[in-house]
Amino acid sequence: MPLPRRPQPALVRLSKGVGLPGAIPDVLGLALRTEVRGAPWDVLLSSHAPGSLVWLPFPAARWCGARLSTLGGLEGVGGSGVLTATGAALPHSTRLDALCTASPMTFTLSLHDFGPVGEVSLTAIAKSPAPDFDPVVNAAGLELKPTWLGAIRARAYAGSRSGRGAPRSTG
Repeated sequence: MPLPRRPQPALVRLSKGVGLPGAIPDVLGLALRTEVRGAPWDVLLSSHAPGSLVWLPFPAARWCGARLSTLGGLEGVGGSGVLTATGAALPHSTRLDALCTASPMTFTLSLHDFGPVGEVSLTAIAKSPAPDFDPVVNAAGLELKPTWLGAIRARAYAGSRSGRGAPRSTG
Protein backbone atom coordinates (compact mmCIF):
# COMPACT_ATOMS: atom_id res chain seq x y z
CA MET A 1 0.00 0.00 0.00
CA PRO A 2 1.46 3.39 -0.97
CA LEU A 3 1.27 5.08 2.42
CA PRO A 4 3.30 8.29 2.65
CA ARG A 5 6.49 7.84 4.68
CA ARG A 6 6.48 11.28 6.36
CA PRO A 7 3.93 13.97 7.24
CA GLN A 8 2.38 15.74 4.32
CA PRO A 9 -0.68 17.91 3.69
CA ALA A 10 -4.01 16.37 2.79
CA LEU A 11 -7.48 17.59 1.94
CA VAL A 12 -10.12 16.02 4.15
CA ARG A 13 -13.91 15.99 4.10
CA LEU A 14 -16.05 14.67 6.96
CA SER A 15 -19.63 13.82 6.04
CA LYS A 16 -22.80 12.00 6.94
CA GLY A 17 -23.64 9.35 4.34
CA VAL A 18 -27.41 9.60 4.44
CA GLY A 19 -27.45 13.24 5.54
CA LEU A 20 -29.73 12.74 8.53
CA PRO A 21 -30.18 15.97 10.50
CA GLY A 22 -28.59 16.90 13.80
CA ALA A 23 -27.22 14.21 16.09
CA ILE A 24 -29.18 11.31 14.57
CA PRO A 25 -26.86 8.31 14.03
CA ASP A 26 -25.73 8.07 10.41
CA VAL A 27 -23.07 6.39 8.28
CA LEU A 28 -20.15 8.74 8.91
CA GLY A 29 -17.60 9.40 6.21
CA LEU A 30 -13.97 10.45 6.02
CA ALA A 31 -12.58 11.33 2.59
CA LEU A 32 -8.97 12.29 2.20
CA ARG A 33 -6.72 13.22 -0.68
CA THR A 34 -2.97 13.25 -0.46
CA GLU A 35 -0.19 12.62 -2.96
CA VAL A 36 1.81 9.46 -3.53
CA ARG A 37 4.69 9.58 -6.01
CA GLY A 38 3.33 12.87 -7.37
CA ALA A 39 -0.15 11.53 -8.11
CA PRO A 40 -3.36 12.21 -6.15
CA TRP A 41 -4.55 9.43 -3.87
CA ASP A 42 -8.17 9.53 -2.69
CA VAL A 43 -9.25 7.33 0.19
CA LEU A 44 -12.90 7.09 1.25
CA LEU A 45 -13.81 5.51 4.57
CA SER A 46 -17.27 4.96 6.09
CA SER A 47 -18.40 3.90 9.53
CA HIS A 48 -18.73 0.14 9.66
CA ALA A 49 -20.58 -2.49 11.65
CA PRO A 50 -19.31 -3.48 15.12
CA GLY A 51 -16.47 -5.95 15.51
CA SER A 52 -14.57 -7.07 12.48
CA LEU A 53 -17.38 -6.51 9.96
CA VAL A 54 -15.30 -3.85 8.20
CA TRP A 55 -17.08 -4.50 4.89
CA LEU A 56 -20.55 -3.48 6.12
CA PRO A 57 -21.53 0.22 6.32
CA PHE A 58 -23.23 0.98 9.63
CA PRO A 59 -24.50 4.12 11.39
CA ALA A 60 -22.40 5.57 14.19
CA ALA A 61 -23.82 7.51 17.13
CA ARG A 62 -20.81 9.85 17.50
CA TRP A 63 -17.64 10.96 15.75
CA CYS A 64 -15.36 10.29 18.72
CA GLY A 65 -14.44 6.61 18.69
CA ALA A 66 -16.25 5.92 15.42
CA ARG A 67 -14.65 3.09 13.47
CA LEU A 68 -14.42 3.66 9.74
CA SER A 69 -13.06 1.52 6.90
CA THR A 70 -12.58 1.50 3.15
CA LEU A 71 -15.41 -1.12 3.09
CA GLY A 72 -13.31 -3.14 0.68
CA GLY A 73 -9.72 -4.12 0.19
CA LEU A 74 -7.00 -2.05 -1.41
CA GLU A 75 -4.43 -4.06 -3.33
CA GLY A 76 -1.11 -2.94 -4.71
CA VAL A 77 2.44 -4.09 -5.35
CA GLY A 78 3.33 -4.00 -1.64
CA GLY A 79 0.35 -6.08 -0.49
CA SER A 80 -3.31 -5.65 0.31
CA GLY A 81 -5.65 -4.86 3.15
CA VAL A 82 -8.62 -2.91 4.41
CA LEU A 83 -7.64 0.53 5.67
CA THR A 84 -9.45 1.58 8.86
CA ALA A 85 -9.62 4.81 10.85
CA THR A 86 -10.64 5.51 14.44
CA GLY A 87 -11.38 9.03 15.55
CA ALA A 88 -10.16 10.71 18.74
CA ALA A 89 -10.52 14.27 20.02
CA LEU A 90 -13.78 14.48 18.09
CA PRO A 91 -17.31 15.46 19.16
CA HIS A 92 -19.43 12.94 21.08
CA SER A 93 -22.29 13.32 18.60
CA THR A 94 -22.78 13.07 14.84
CA ARG A 95 -23.55 16.77 14.36
CA LEU A 96 -21.49 18.20 11.51
CA ASP A 97 -21.63 21.71 12.98
CA ALA A 98 -19.95 20.37 16.15
CA LEU A 99 -16.92 19.51 14.04
CA CYS A 100 -16.23 23.21 13.45
CA THR A 101 -15.39 23.74 17.12
CA ALA A 102 -13.23 20.63 17.53
CA SER A 103 -9.61 21.24 16.67
CA PRO A 104 -7.30 19.51 16.22
CA MET A 105 -9.15 16.33 15.28
CA THR A 106 -7.24 13.07 14.94
CA PHE A 107 -7.85 9.77 13.18
CA THR A 108 -5.55 6.79 13.65
CA LEU A 109 -5.14 4.84 10.40
CA SER A 110 -4.65 1.07 10.60
CA LEU A 111 -4.55 -1.89 8.31
CA HIS A 112 -7.26 -4.25 9.50
CA ASP A 113 -5.69 -7.27 11.25
CA PHE A 114 -2.26 -5.61 11.15
CA GLY A 115 -2.22 -2.48 13.31
CA PRO A 116 -1.62 1.28 13.17
CA VAL A 117 0.13 2.63 10.09
CA GLY A 118 -0.40 6.38 10.41
CA GLU A 119 -2.40 9.30 11.65
CA VAL A 120 -4.48 12.08 10.13
CA SER A 121 -4.58 15.31 12.15
CA LEU A 122 -7.03 17.99 11.09
CA THR A 123 -5.72 21.33 12.24
CA ALA A 124 -7.72 23.79 10.13
CA ILE A 125 -11.19 23.87 8.63
CA ALA A 126 -11.63 25.53 5.24
CA LYS A 127 -14.92 26.98 4.10
CA SER A 128 -14.25 26.31 0.42
CA PRO A 129 -15.96 23.33 -1.20
CA ALA A 130 -14.06 20.05 -1.10
CA PRO A 131 -13.00 18.51 -4.39
CA ASP A 132 -14.73 15.51 -5.89
CA PHE A 133 -13.05 12.52 -4.28
CA ASP A 134 -12.78 9.42 -6.45
CA PRO A 135 -10.84 6.41 -5.12
CA VAL A 136 -11.19 4.63 -8.47
CA VAL A 137 -9.62 7.33 -10.69
CA ASN A 138 -7.23 8.66 -8.01
CA ALA A 139 -6.07 5.29 -6.75
CA ALA A 140 -2.27 5.77 -6.70
CA GLY A 141 -1.78 2.41 -8.38
CA LEU A 142 -4.09 0.53 -6.02
CA GLU A 143 -6.96 -1.68 -7.09
CA LEU A 144 -10.22 -1.91 -5.15
CA LYS A 145 -11.05 -5.45 -4.08
CA PRO A 146 -13.12 -7.47 -4.58
CA THR A 147 -13.05 -6.64 -8.28
CA TRP A 148 -16.85 -6.59 -8.59
CA LEU A 149 -17.05 -3.93 -5.84
CA GLY A 150 -14.45 -1.80 -7.63
CA ALA A 151 -16.46 -2.06 -10.85
CA ILE A 152 -19.69 -0.98 -9.10
CA ARG A 153 -17.94 1.95 -7.44
CA ALA A 154 -16.34 3.02 -10.76
CA ARG A 155 -19.78 3.16 -12.40
CA ALA A 156 -21.29 4.97 -9.41
CA TYR A 157 -18.61 7.69 -9.37
CA ALA A 158 -18.80 8.12 -13.16
CA GLY A 159 -22.60 8.39 -12.97
CA SER A 160 -22.39 10.92 -10.16
CA ARG A 161 -19.96 13.10 -12.13
CA SER A 162 -22.09 12.84 -15.27
CA GLY A 163 -25.27 13.73 -13.36
CA ARG A 164 -23.60 16.84 -11.92
CA GLY A 165 -21.91 17.78 -15.18
CA ALA A 166 -18.53 17.46 -13.44
CA PRO A 167 -15.36 16.49 -15.32
CA ARG A 168 -13.50 13.25 -14.60
CA SER A 169 -11.73 13.64 -11.26
CA THR A 170 -7.94 13.92 -11.53
CA GLY A 171 -6.89 15.75 -8.41
